[in-house]
Amino acid sequence: MEKIRGLLLIFLFSMLTAFDYDFTNAPTGEEYITGEDGIKRIYINIWGHVKKPGSYLVYEDIDIITLLSIAGGPLDGANLSKVEIIDQKNNSIETLDIETLI
Repeated sequence: MEKIRGLLLIFLFSMLTAFDYDFTNAPTGEEYITGEDGIKRIYINIWGHVKKPGSYLVYEDIDIITLLSIAGGPLDGANLSKVEIIDQKNNSIETLDIETLI
C-alpha cells in the first residue's frame, strides 16, 4: 500500500510540474505583498473566457488590458462588452466595456 501511495504522489507531482505549476507563487491570503524593491503586489483571480485563467501576482496599479494579456488574452467568443470586476474587499461589482478600450 505504501508503494502505491508513493507512486501516486510521484505521478501527481510529475503532472503538476508538466504544467509548469509555480509552487512559489501561491496565494497567501495577505492583502498586499511588498517585494524587496518596495513595490506592492496583489493576487488577482482571472476567470472566464481567457486562455489561462488563474491566480496571478501583479503590481498594485495594473490595468485591465495588461491583466487580460497576462492571462493569455480573451478567447474567440469572449464577451468583452460585459467584463465584471469583483472587489471582495468592498463587496462590489463593476461592469466594464473592454471593447471600447481596444
